Amino acid sequence: MNLSARQFQGPGLARDVARILQEPGLNPRHLSLEVTESVLMEDAHSTIATLRGLKGLGVELAVNDFGTGYSSLSHLRRSPIDHLKIDRSFVEEFKGNAEAPRSCRG
Repeated sequence: MNLSARQFQGPGLARDVARILQEPGLNPRHLSLEVTESVLMEDAHSTIATLRGLKGLGVELAVNDFGTGYSSLSHLRRSPIDHLKIDRSFVEEFKGNAEAPRSCRG
């Protein structure tokens, strides 16, 4: 499920997700929440705290469209992200580029 910036930055997101998971008795491992790279980069301290709260519920977390904006690997290291969805445009830059690291060439 994709979360918009507005949904992610709203108050009590982890509390709301916990309540929703309890209502039908859903297993949190079956819920994957996605945020875009731009959401991840905004207010890093608050964002990481929210992600940790969600991760504490047992849900899967993913970053979508990574590489479309200002990518920061240091933010990723501090974030409890399970999956990273790299934008195709980011990867395409490396194809055929003799200067790209060997593992990035197409």
